[in-house]
Amino acid sequence: MKSFIRSRFPALFSLLRNLNLLNQAYFSKYGRIPGAINYPLSIVLQRHEIAARKKGAHALLMPPELAEKLQELRTEGFCKLNLSDVVTDVEATNLLDSLSCAAVEFGTPTHDDLVHKLGVRKTKSYFYDIASSNSGIKSKLEGFARSPKAIALAAKYLGQMPLIESVSFIYSPPIEGTQLIAAQGWHLDREQKSKLKIFLSPYEVSVASGPTTLMPLRHSLGKKYPNFPAYFDDAEAMAAGIPVDEKVQLLNDVGELYMADTSKLFHYGARHQTMPRFLVIISYCPLESRLRSQLRKEVKEKSIDYRW
Repeated sequence: MKSFIRSRFPALFSLLRNLNLLNQAYFSKYGRIPGAINYPLSIVLQRHEIAARKKGAHALLMPPELAEKLQELRTEGFCKLNLSDVVTDVEATNLLDSLSCAAVEFGTPTHDDLVHKLGVRKTKSYFYDIASSNSGIKSKLEGFARSPKAIALAAKYLGQMPLIESVSFIYSPPIEGTQLIAAQGWHLDREQKSKLKIFLSPYEVSVASGPTTLMPLRHSLGKKYPNFPAYFDDAEAMAAGIPVDEKVQLLNDVGELYMADTSKLFHYGARHQTMPRFLVIISYCPLESRLRSQLRKEVKEKSIDYRW
């Protein structure tokens, strides 16, 4: 966008530069100005489909046993469930067995193995998505993501029938050193105003596993976003008034999962872990977003649409 403004409106470009409005916080892909323009525009351009999705969500019956979890999502921004709350006991066992088998088959390569053998960029990532190369696991996760109770929770929370934006089965090896890589820093998922994610592991997730960590809604809403829209560390968080000591680590036993709104809750991924970690991440999102039209179209094309 900066090059467009410079070529078409040189006087405006000079003014913005003098006002220090050309940095990433304002004109990057997730900057404040593109977001402020693209979000209402996406609502107007997709108003008929959004209305249909809202109608579909309203018509869904909310399972009574999940009503309390929906309230937790709305008040805390996250909730903890049993896998059997979402699917049958048999389906839960089959899914966990499939994930465990895929994890054993994949093994526990080191970070250097991921870099050299799997093509992971060392400076950009610290994990590998097993589902990207395992069609069987990807299919099972897509089926789980479409399960009626999971869809009902996502639809009622988001206020519309959701897009299933992505399904992943992430492996991250033990991490040495203290330098934070990408999503190991605090951040928000900025594409939408709400994005609901499922976090599920076929194994126990302990502190040694480097659990996903988040700030509850009461400590995230209204807080200044340091280094917007990129990542920031604990020191920057505390300077911005975010009480790092109040963070919640998503620890769980086998058969438990979390749902969390990662667009509203500051959070980070595996950090300083001493054990390998295997984690399913499923993302549900609304149709409207802060992305420009072409990126919005690409997200929709790659998403799994739940037909109601």
